[in-house]
Amino acid sequence: MSGYQKYWFALMAGAVLPGLDGNGHARAEEAISWQGLHIGVSGGAALPAQNGRAFQAVDGYPQDGLFNLAPPPGDVATALYGVHTGYDWQIGSLVFGIETGFSSFRGRGGGTAVFATGSGFIESGATNYVFVPGQRADYFGSLSARAGFATGRMLAYATGGFPTGGSAGEGSIWLNGVAFDAGKSGSLQTKFLAGAGIEYAFAQDWSVRAEYLYLDLAPNKQLFVSEEGASFLLKTHPADHLLRLGLNYRMFPSEPPSDDSAKDDAAAEERFSVHGQMTLIGQTYPRFRSLYQGPNSLPAQAGIDETFSVTTFFGMRLWKGAEAYLNPETTQGFGLADGYGFAGYPNNEAFQGGSTSNNLHFQRYFLRQNFGLGGEQEKIEAGQNTLEGMVDANRVIVTIGKYGVTDIFDDNRFAHDSRNGFLNNSINTMGAFDYPADPWGYTFGVTGELKYDRWSVRSGVFQLPDYPDARTFEMKPRTGYEAVGEIEERHEICDQPGRLKFLVFANDAHMGRYDQALALAALTGEPPDITALHGRHVKVGGGVNLEQQLTDSMGMFARASWANDAYETLAFAEIERSFSGGLVFSGSLWERNEDIVGVGFALNGLSDAHATYLGRGGLGMYLGDGGLSYAGEHVFEAYYRLGLADGIHITADYQFVDNPGYNRDRGPVNLFALRLHAEF
Repeated sequence: MSGYQKYWFALMAGAVLPGLDGNGHARAEEAISWQGLHIGVSGGAALPAQNGRAFQAVDGYPQDGLFNLAPPPGDVATALYGVHTGYDWQIGSLVFGIETGFSSFRGRGGGTAVFATGSGFIESGATNYVFVPGQRADYFGSLSARAGFATGRMLAYATGGFPTGGSAGEGSIWLNGVAFDAGKSGSLQTKFLAGAGIEYAFAQDWSVRAEYLYLDLAPNKQLFVSEEGASFLLKTHPADHLLRLGLNYRMFPSEPPSDDSAKDDAAAEERFSVHGQMTLIGQTYPRFRSLYQGPNSLPAQAGIDETFSVTTFFGMRLWKGAEAYLNPETTQGFGLADGYGFAGYPNNEAFQGGSTSNNLHFQRYFLRQNFGLGGEQEKIEAGQNTLEGMVDANRVIVTIGKYGVTDIFDDNRFAHDSRNGFLNNSINTMGAFDYPADPWGYTFGVTGELKYDRWSVRSGVFQLPDYPDARTFEMKPRTGYEAVGEIEERHEICDQPGRLKFLVFANDAHMGRYDQALALAALTGEPPDITALHGRHVKVGGGVNLEQQLTDSMGMFARASWANDAYETLAFAEIERSFSGGLVFSGSLWERNEDIVGVGFALNGLSDAHATYLGRGGLGMYLGDGGLSYAGEHVFEAYYRLGLADGIHITADYQFVDNPGYNRDRGPVNLFALRLHAEF
């Protein structure tokens, strides 16, 4: 190679290869900024870890219960690909960030497994093959954090977070010539993701990364049944070693702020926030009149239960107008009768499928983006899932992630929060608003909101459960969805503020019709069962929501709602028409500024077909006395909230429920509750 050629080769290499200078010599790495928003793609391989698979006898076959399985040899490495986005902050050489993404396993399937010998049921040396296709996660989404050290163009980091998703396909087992088959199981639950990686910036805006991750998803179960009725319960614990290569593009790179600019920004807006709450509720009732009761009835004898929750609210400001929130929460306890026996349930803090021990859940994790439209500014106060700062009064707000539908829709200043106000769910929300919710009240969705002058228009799409009253509730493609819209008008009457809202919703999901269930029962002579006739239907409904400040110390609220009465309840209350209202008084009237008094009521009703269904012995999501002498359920609630210190109060609550579960042959029920709440 001539000297001329060597010169141009070195010059070109210096432009392309970041490790060489214009003379082809090694050069010192120039530092770049890692701070900013990035998007990227990744690909790699997933190598299955030990899965702890086991069979458990269900109907006495095999006789001695639990048996270990060898890892399926057909369950080998599979291709992995995905997309991700995140945001990083840099302080000197330290880099911190959050990232969310979606990954899919290509061609993931099952394989052939054999029983471990010497298990008691399997004789030593026996050959009993098991074929289990589709018993692995085939996708997952994740929310994770990372922390690293940057030097020059190189970043070494550790990462960890929370994955969710996965699915398990149909499967078959052949054991000693007997075939066992299973349909698709429920998807996998959230657990953890952890690993480390190295990222290299080959340009100011571009970088490549290599990382190792350990993906651990919670145990999954799948029931296999033979034609003779024998059955196995397959338990799997999916885990993978993930090796990924990725390409990132930083969309809005920025230099880390100097100390002075950071102080100026901190004075203008809150960058990080941490808040918390603790709520303990004990609720009881004395024995009440009951001519009969069924599987879903509130027991007539006296009862008492308690619920306890502790929540942490983390907030972080990202780029301009963007905020991210995460709410880990521990819960413990049960509601009265585990949620059954009432249309308007008397403790909106109770959660179905309660637990005697504390369980950790990630109730909310979502991103909120504000797009200012100019004009006047308004201040957002610091609080749970809000960051203090100034925003345009006229703006567009987009929220995406996991959160509660009623975090955004059907809000009311005087009746909305069971940790601070009323407890009955048909007073705190529109009774007939059948919004999607897991046992704790949350789902996955996206919402857009336009706030302009004295009007707001909101619209959202949320995931519904696979079937009514689903106790497990996860982000899964191709399931049911709810579309909801709301128009809000803000006004003043005699210089006192108020809001009027109009809400509509439509649920597109698998559900049953009451008239079809009654028709089938008439043919079979059996009690009606609406779960036997699920089909894809659309259920619609809506309502009106009013809040009005009357004086500086008194406010009122009222709600009216209706839902299509042909279809069963999907997730919320068995109510098809409802009217509620009440008054809330500030303790400033008697020189107790931290105290609050509330009185409210709810009138709840059913359709004729729904009432006939329950009257003939049908079971609903929460109701089913084995019979029904129909009358509307009437609820009265009053509470006194006594302020003990800043952010701490204790509340005495009384509820009178006439015709509980719409049955005039049962009740009335008197309910008494004490609530201790603290927040910061």
